Amino acid sequence: MSKAQVVSGDFTISVAIFIAILIMVLPLWGYVENHVRSSEERIDLESSLMIASDVLTKTKGLPENWSANNVRSIGLVDEEGILNITKVLNLINMSYDSVRDLLGVSNYNLYISLKDIDGYDATSGVCNSPAAYFSVNEEDMKNIIANSGIIWDYYYGGSGTPERRDSRSLYNASKTDAFNAMLSNSSSYKTIIIENPELQESDININELKTFMNLGGILVFEGNATLIKDSFGMHAEQGLNREGVVTEKNRFVAAEVGDNVTFNNAGWAFYQGNITLHKLITDKNDNNGVVVGYWDYGLGRIYYISDISGTIDSNALELNIVGEKLEFGVQANGTLATKVQRLVLLAKERNIVINMGMVLWK
Repeated sequence: MSKAQVVSGDFTISVAIFIAILIMVLPLWGYVENHVRSSEERIDLESSLMIASDVLTKTKGLPENWSANNVRSIGLVDEEGILNITKVLNLINMSYDSVRDLLGVSNYNLYISLKDIDGYDATSGVCNSPAAYFSVNEEDMKNIIANSGIIWDYYYGGSGTPERRDSRSLYNASKTDAFNAMLSNSSSYKTIIIENPELQESDININELKTFMNLGGILVFEGNATLIKDSFGMHAEQGLNREGVVTEKNRFVAAEVGDNVTFNNAGWAFYQGNITLHKLITDKNDNNGVVVGYWDYGLGRIYYISDISGTIDSNALELNIVGEKLEFGVQANGTLATKVQRLVLLAKERNIVINMGMVLWK
């Protein structure tokens, strides 16, 4: 055998070994390359998310009192860690692409959710979940509560069986028994909504309702005020066919100061007691009488509405009782996603602790 043949054979074997190694290494190289690329994408995703969440929860935005028409930077706070509800609503009502562009995350999908510390969805209205709703013969408030995003239980004291809608549970009994059942469960609720109860204070355990308020509960009360007219720091009087005028501009009443309000059946008004009474809509013929207003009691707050049905300068009366669910964007369904949560305060009528979740995904 010649030397050239030996070299040629060795070369062939070497090439074969090299090709075999290459065949084994190439998939590994591709795996490493893909892994590096994926790691870089995740790092970019996480970095973009942290920057965007810092902008939202630590800055006021530009200009400070921005709106969708003039915003240059979206910040949601007036001071760090306290979300301004108006700015949150401005963001929610902006276009999806505009928000992503302003936050510098246009390459990703975005979802923002606001939930309280118990995991309930936050809404823009004065009510917080879970809520209890009591009615007897009138159910106008039920149409506002149902399918609103509020989690609620229904206590019914009228005749027959009412339509349950999306309530979590229905308790149907006499009005006294139904109301007292609600009070016995009051520690389970953050909001109690009462519509024209047709009850006297002596019919119920009034101290349980006071305890609910003293511990920070929200009471939304509509109609016949006999039940609360003397025991919660104010005094109420019954009248006939009251008409109103908007006295104070407030998120609770979607109207301007001076607007005239016509009610279907407003018979009661509250008058200043030993606690500050906020006069949102006053009796047109007696500006000391408050037909829509609120006051603080203990750590809680009472919203009183003489009649939920009415018009403001020919438009339907709208009160921000429930509001809208506070979320924005598209929930994640991609394979590459990252999430951050920030514990903040939401400045509504009363500050509440909120877990703000923000997800970027691709």
